[in-house]
Amino acid sequence: PFKSVNMGLSYRSKLKMPLNEGTASFSGIPPALNNVFPESAGFNPSLPLPAVLSAGVKFHPDSAQKLLIAFDLIRSYWSSYDTLRFDFNNETTPDSKVTKDWRNTMTCRLGFAYKIKSNFTIRAGTYYDETPIRDGRVSPETPDNNTMGFTLGAGLDFGKHYTLDVSWLHN
Repeated sequence: PFKSVNMGLSYRSKLKMPLNEGTASFSGIPPALNNVFPESAGFNPSLPLPAVLSAGVKFHPDSAQKLLIAFDLIRSYWSSYDTLRFDFNNETTPDSKVTKDWRNTMTCRLGFAYKIKSNFTIRAGTYYDETPIRDGRVSPETPDNNTMGFTLGAGLDFGKHYTLDVSWLHN
């Protein structure tokens, strides 16, 4: 019944990304603790990036292939991000260890594209993205809510190698 169906599967392993030569600044430290907390201290942290498993399918339900439907499922293994550590180069400065305890998440995406003319396509889609943050573990550097978004877009082809795309996202 479908003119064409494409499926894909990918896996990216977890990775520790080094963030070399960071600097922390301390202020308002009492003079008696200046040797423990100097005005600035260098550190060399690493940030764990999660393993990601992605699966997707796209198909044209019409024989003219004007309509394209795509669906993705993405599993992010955020549980590897259990702590954020700052190991200071200055041995008198206490190292910092912040418990993150994130959980693995799923993201679902559904998209549609419709070719109005041979060089003009309109698009629409939606997605749902779970937060990896557990209740009671909110911090200012990370999103703490599940997210649902909607997208609209259009593309205009100029010859064989150029396309002008515009898009809008609401979440």
